[in-house]
Amino acid sequence: MLDIEPDWYADGPLLPIEFARVSRGDRLTLVIVENAPLQPTLWSMSRKLSLEEARGDLMAREGATSSKAIGSWPQVGAVDLRSKVVCDAIERWAIGKRLAGAVWTALGPKAPDSSHRRATDDELVGYLRTLKQAGRSAEAQRYIELAPPQIQTPLRARIRAELGWG
Repeated sequence: MLDIEPDWYADGPLLPIEFARVSRGDRLTLVIVENAPLQPTLWSMSRKLSLEEARGDLMAREGATSSKAIGSWPQVGAVDLRSKVVCDAIERWAIGKRLAGAVWTALGPKAPDSSHRRATDDELVGYLRTLKQAGRSAEAQRYIELAPPQIQTPLRARIRAELGWG
């Protein structure tokens, strides 16, 4: 569990987010995806006293084994060019909010076959349909339905239309 303040704010930066990562518990989770439509994000204040502590807290919550799985501003370590646009957007937003720093999950897409590539929407809907047919879709459905309602991605709309979730 993250060590954060209980309040969540709906005025986070607009980021390219989509349901694109097959994660623990068979969930299809939201991640930052290059060229995805921009979505409004939520944010909260960490109770940690330093950026490094906040990074470590998020890394532990995500079960990440590499510090590259956590993005930060000011930047810690090298940033790959793929995420530069996201880092710049978060930096502008954080400065506008007069925040001393920001951390976020920087895990990328992960396909149902466990490869670190962005699966097609057909593959992801097929994956969810297979879970549903096998009676293993409760966690996946719960995650999609509990995602913030303001996040209305193209894949979420398709999942709603085809599977009746969220």
